[in-house]
Amino acid sequence: RAVSTSSDGGMTWSSVVLDSTLIEPVCQASLLKHGEALLFSNPASTNREKMTIRVSYDNGVSWPVEQEIYNGSAAYSSLVSLPEDQVGLLYERNEYGEIVFWQGSLPDLPQ
Repeated sequence: RAVSTSSDGGMTWSSVVLDSTLIEPVCQASLLKHGEALLFSNPASTNREKMTIRVSYDNGVSWPVEQEIYNGSAAYSSLVSLPEDQVGLLYERNEYGEIVFWQGSLPDLPQ
C-alpha cells in the first residue's frame, strides 16, 4: 500500500512510501477514522484473500491490532462507523460471487 501524509489539511503531501505492514494485491481498501482509532480494511495477502481489519492508535504510524474477518477469497471493501461503537464492513468474497456485510465492535478486535 502506497502512503502519503499531510500535516496541513491536504494542501501539501509527503513523498509516497510503501507501508510493508499493509500488504495487499492491487485492490480497493478502506480507511476510516473511528473515535480515537484509524481503521484499515483490505485483503491482507498478495492475493485477493484474507479480508482483514487493522487498527492504528497513532494515526497510521503503526498497525498493532489486526483481525481477519474472512479467510477465503475477498476483494473490495468499505468501512463505516455505526451506533454504539459498532463498525460495519461491506466486502466482496467467494470469487466476487457474494457481497457481505460484517458488523462488530472495537472490543471484539484483539488489543
